[in-house]
Amino acid sequence: MMRDSMSQYNQLVSFAAFGMVATLLHFSILIALVDMADYPPPTATVFGFLAGAVCAYMLNQKYTFKRDRWHFHTASKFLFVATLTGSVNFLFLKIGTDCLALNYILVQSFLTFILFVVNFLVNRKWTFRKSAGRML
Repeated sequence: MMRDSMSQYNQLVSFAAFGMVATLLHFSILIALVDMADYPPPTATVFGFLAGAVCAYMLNQKYTFKRDRWHFHTASKFLFVATLTGSVNFLFLKIGTDCLALNYILVQSFLTFILFVVNFLVNRKWTFRKSAGRML
């Protein structure tokens, strides 16, 4: 039991560290596209989110969840989760910036925190689980 909780803790720390790398990439692309290329924030966040998701997948597969090689079913599950959370991200950023006139960085920061938790839980329990059956 103690070993499992340490494993979970180590995975959470690793997932968070790689999440910060992916988030830095996401925000860099988002801010560059909005401030330098005049993209609307919801459109720019899609590009940033995709780049961050690819970065996070590659790092977490190799180091957090210790998968040595690429597996189609794992990648497709990760893509499914990223598509759902990316869609939620887009929708709420659009509502926050277009309807509520909030600052896009503030809204994206809040969404990043919430979606980090969702992504970790779903990816740990479903996408990267040790005995992952083919559920997709």
